[in-house]
Amino acid sequence: ASYDLAILTEGDKALQTIKTEHAHLPQAMQVIVITDGKAAPLQDIVPAYAEIYYIDDNATHIDEVKAAYPQVVAIHLQRDIQTPYSANTKPAATADYVINDLQIDLRDYPAKKS
Repeated sequence: ASYDLAILTEGDKALQTIKTEHAHLPQAMQVIVITDGKAAPLQDIVPAYAEIYYIDDNATHIDEVKAAYPQVVAIHLQRDIQTPYSANTKPAATADYVINDLQIDLRDYPAKKS
């Protein structure tokens, strides 16, 4: 099966660029650095795909993306380690799935039929 991967990262553009450049990502990995909200940058991406899996550790971002694109399969990453979002222990209200680490096989998370 063929698939595309992209990282949509929010924050200071210079810092996020440095972080992704040093993350040893595959050459073909598309990195999109944004500074305000995650739904808007997806407007040209979502319609181009039959299935999109969106993984985020920020419940607010998941709810924002699901409100704009209900067809996206949203996976809330609730890490066991300390993160800026650790204080928010509730899963995103609109998450399709909740996971605790990135050791996953997306085939185990099918797109939900409406």
